[in-house]
Amino acid sequence: MFFHGTTVATNIVLEHNGSDVGMITTDGFRDLLHIARKKRPLNYSNYQDLPWQKWQLVPRRNRRTVPERIDAAGNVLTPLDEDAVRREVALLRERGVEAIAVAFLHAYRNPTHEQRVREIIAEEYPGVFVSLSSDVASQYREYERFSTTALNAFVGPKTSRYIENLAGKAKAAQVGEDVHLMTSAGGLVTSRSASEVPVSLLTSGVVAGLLGGCFIGRASGYPSVITLDVGGMFRVGPRSAGAMPGPACYNRGGTEPTSTDAMVVMGWLGADSFLSGTMEVKPELATEAVKTHIADKLGADLEHAAMGIFQILAHSMTEAISLHSVRKGYDPREFSLVAEGGAGPLYAWQIAEHLGIPRVIVPGHPGITSVGGRPADHRRALRGPDDRVDVVGRTRPRLAAPRDGPALRAGRRPAACRRHLRSRHHPRAQRRLPLCRTGLRASCARTRRRDHRRMGRARPRPPSTRCTVVPTRSVSTTSRYSWSTSA
Repeated sequence: MFFHGTTVATNIVLEHNGSDVGMITTDGFRDLLHIARKKRPLNYSNYQDLPWQKWQLVPRRNRRTVPERIDAAGNVLTPLDEDAVRREVALLRERGVEAIAVAFLHAYRNPTHEQRVREIIAEEYPGVFVSLSSDVASQYREYERFSTTALNAFVGPKTSRYIENLAGKAKAAQVGEDVHLMTSAGGLVTSRSASEVPVSLLTSGVVAGLLGGCFIGRASGYPSVITLDVGGMFRVGPRSAGAMPGPACYNRGGTEPTSTDAMVVMGWLGADSFLSGTMEVKPELATEAVKTHIADKLGADLEHAAMGIFQILAHSMTEAISLHSVRKGYDPREFSLVAEGGAGPLYAWQIAEHLGIPRVIVPGHPGITSVGGRPADHRRALRGPDDRVDVVGRTRPRLAAPRDGPALRAGRRPAACRRHLRSRHHPRAQRRLPLCRTGLRASCARTRRRDHRRMGRARPRPPSTRCTVVPTRSVSTTSRYSWSTSA
């Protein structure tokens, strides 16, 4: 099998160079992407930069509304106005949008209106990328569903073309059955599923490195680790150089200095060691870029300018690690730092010194740590329906339990009855956690300890909770009962 983790979708988001997107939504919900949630980085400030408003996934002029309404139970209150849909699709076609996101209220309960809009788009605007909220994020909470659907449309055309090109070349080279791409959850999807829902690939390359770093930490005898992979996730200037043209020293047309150029100027990266000497690097181009754009403008010498680039990046990564660890109640000094990726080991010593991390683990081949992340966690993938691969904790067969049996007909409790805690917060209640007899109480205690560690306090206890036994279809081969909670 051919496994692939990519940062194509991630780079599109970071560089804000996605497709021109149009949206069709329910009357009255045109500005939902702009309003978002009440929560703000600074709740009481009128002067703050909100990313979802500064970098709009769908410009307001391209957010179109049509008459239709479905209630929370999935009942149709207002039929879909198909003539209005055709007018709006024609307008978006005239404006040259490359993708259309369709997000209706309560479509997670009843997707028929969204599916009909997709059929109309295929008739009126064939070939355009279509993203349905009922396919991308079939869950309640409008902003989360709408924004994920819009993001899928934003990265969709470029990412799907990349995947189709990769899958075609892999097939021509007779490499495996199909290309399986890693998702942000650490699972796998086929190339067809990834082309339809490319938003699932966001940060997938980073996740592969995370899994690989955790595997290396356990193999080294230090299971508590913080992984470090620079990978273009932190910026030192107004924009990223990207893979093309890349750093100036690559001699591919780039003229602005990058962190790689700074490393070459300081002599930390040898010009004769790139790709084991198979790639030609020109130090004079790196020197010219750093001198022209940084040193001369600041009145600094060349070495100080290059070191300044390094220090800015190291400080950004130090702050990011501190933010994501300390605010969750974890002390970085109790962890080991796994330096991975081509540039991770170059920054690891500085970051470890700033955070007081006592140990840095550098793999023998840090540049391919992400490649090892997929085989290290291959058990997390399980083929699901419709040629998809669903993420589960561990591979196990789906066995349908008999609806009755001798033990049940005789009124006896099956010997291997498994209990499950079923969440009441999700309308579909699809996730069940196996529990023992005292598992419910232990689960609540773990939740309170986690909340106290993350927020400094625990959520208040609910007034009362009772457990009931309800029938289920596929819990185990010997039982059809699960535990459910209700207030």
